[in-house]
Amino acid sequence: MKAGFRGLSVEAFWIANTPALLAAIAAGSMQVVPQGRQPSGAPRPNKFKMRPRQARAANGVRIASFEWPAPTT
Repeated sequence: MKAGFRGLSVEAFWIANTPALLAAIAAGSMQVVPQGRQPSGAPRPNKFKMRPRQARAANGVRIASFEWPAPTT
């Protein structure tokens, strides 16, 4: 962690199963990101990119969040 960085919030997201993942993709909360091939030429599985604003608005995707008070100096 950088010396000048102070995290003030944390969020937890949960995709329970494949139907929930597909629903999150359809709702725009998640996006499929294809990867390039391995150096051997073998294919790599897709990655997923979360769109935080949409994920926060989706029902059942964000399960927890916490905000620490701003530091007083």
